[in-house]
Amino acid sequence: ILSRFPLKDSIFSKLDFMDPETVVNRKVKSIADVVSHFSNLHSHSLQDIDSQWRMLRNINFDDFNLCIGDDIVSFWRKVSKIKLGTGEQKFGKLIAFVFNLLSLPHSSANVERCFSQINLNKTNMRNRLISSTLEGILLTKSLVSEGGQCDKFEINKEMCKKMNSTDLYKNKENEGSDLDSD
Repeated sequence: ILSRFPLKDSIFSKLDFMDPETVVNRKVKSIADVVSHFSNLHSHSLQDIDSQWRMLRNINFDDFNLCIGDDIVSFWRKVSKIKLGTGEQKFGKLIAFVFNLLSLPHSSANVERCFSQINLNKTNMRNRLISSTLEGILLTKSLVSEGGQCDKFEINKEMCKKMNSTDLYKNKENEGSDLDSD
């Protein structure tokens, strides 16, 4: 499992900024690196989200009944109810980003489903499949299932062009020699 998932990536340790204790105790000064890493989860500027984070750090948490004992979702739901004089959310951009982070698939069900598919493909007769082959099998299965039944799957010209011995049976040694000859 450890070889398949980047659990040692430093970004995971930086996600603790969402923890109520981290927020209330003002442990994190800026979340710019997290915002830039997950740029696909927001449509606002990095500066706007980080500015709202710094403003949140400076509020009096007791005034808004925000406490360390709250679970993450309750805490951020309370933060989302903090309004400006105009009725707008004071931390709307930050809240949208945090809720998007919290909604990332973190359930082990997706991972379990993936490993189940791997185990179905990696049998006693096929126990030497390498990761790239398994990945190809899983991607093919996904592609076919998106398009409906396999007998209705349409093969286009680009797919046919890729069905040659050079592309199908490429290995690391051949890739290196191809680079040397250029």
